[in-house]
Amino acid sequence: MTETTPDVAALRREIHELKTALASERLRSERLLEAFRHVPVVIFAADDDGGIIFCNDEFQRVTGYDPTNGIDQQELIDMLM
Repeated sequence: MTETTPDVAALRREIHELKTALASERLRSERLLEAFRHVPVVIFAADDDGGIIFCNDEFQRVTGYDPTNGIDQQELIDMLM
């Protein structure tokens, strides 16, 4: 008699499949973000409060926005709209 019952074995397989799918999705997301980061058009995303949650290199070049400084993000978004 083994310690692993069929139910536990099935759960282990399912957990493994979910971890594999999550890792694959994470890789796809990273590749997509990398592609967005370097395209020669302005791309940015803001949250409901107007905070910039993503901006690409071209956005930073055109606007002078530096995500590491304390620029007023809402003012920047208003300028772009």
